[in-house]
Amino acid sequence: MKIEKMLKPEAVGAFYRRKAVFTEEIKILNNIISVLEKLDDSSVKRALFEIACVRAVKLLQNSGYTFKNLRLFLRGNVLKSFRKKLFPILDKLENDENNLEETIRKIKGFRDHRIVHLDPRFAFEKEKDMPVSLNEVKEILKYLEESAKLLFDKEY
Repeated sequence: MKIEKMLKPEAVGAFYRRKAVFTEEIKILNNIISVLEKLDDSSVKRALFEIACVRAVKLLQNSGYTFKNLRLFLRGNVLKSFRKKLFPILDKLENDENNLEETIRKIKGFRDHRIVHLDPRFAFEKEKDMPVSLNEVKEILKYLEESAKLLFDKEY
């Protein structure tokens, strides 16, 4: 049984909207990372890397649709008879996200200082030009893909 069958009827439409948004965002992030791995042009690579950082962080720490908000939504809208089945899965995903906290904070800091605010304190630090690596963004993508599989594709 898929998760949408475990939800209150009035929550199913919202679940499908969130599922569509997350699925599309993860697909875009995956495509960006695939292109990044093949690029040689440093300026284009830098621009795509910044986009990947923004997209990775916004799915985890933002004011809109985040996986944390999705977990809270599911907790609040699962039918009582399915709570024992679904809550351990949501707890596992929360623990996995907490294990990525340092990586998330690092990428979020990069996004905030270098991309969003163009913080002048960091503008001339050439030796720290890219304090975040592509592998860290990939680590977040892996978590996002695993979460999407568990929440959107798996049968329980």
